[in-house]
Amino acid sequence: MTRHVTRLAESADGHDRARGRSRQPLATASIVACCAVITVGCGSSDGLVPVAGVVQLDGAPLDRTAVTFLPTNPAAGPGGMAITDASGRFVVHSPQGKRGMAAGTYKVTVSRREPKTPVTEGSAVIDSDLVEQVPAKYSDPEKTELTATIGAQGDDGLQFELSGEPR
Repeated sequence: MTRHVTRLAESADGHDRARGRSRQPLATASIVACCAVITVGCGSSDGLVPVAGVVQLDGAPLDRTAVTFLPTNPAAGPGGMAITDASGRFVVHSPQGKRGMAAGTYKVTVSRREPKTPVTEGSAVIDSDLVEQVPAKYSDPEKTELTATIGAQGDDGLQFELSGEPR
């Protein structure tokens, strides 16, 4: 790509090949600098930092589990949410679906609800039929003991080691 851009600049301003080559390092450095500024600007303009981690209950990974980050200071931003995979790993996304969330201090809830009775084809799962699988001290926003402080660089190594029986 750099050679193509250099040749266009040479032909546009009428310089010969020898003179254009002598400017190639400067042109390359200018293009790299512009790309770096654009990339850095795009990555930080929304104020989101990467956040990821793992959730376990009594030493076993929790899969299909909602991990919600509720800001302790609402002015800091809306927080974020993730769903764990089979290994209990999660990656947080903003409410707008972008990867990451704003730096700050958060209350964290971990919730996994399962139907009381098996869902059969043609029936629907409704909230009243769901049973929380995680103890209230982690799943209830009013009772949660979990917190996380996310710095300006983000945090991709959060560990939530939970214990206890469901409520």
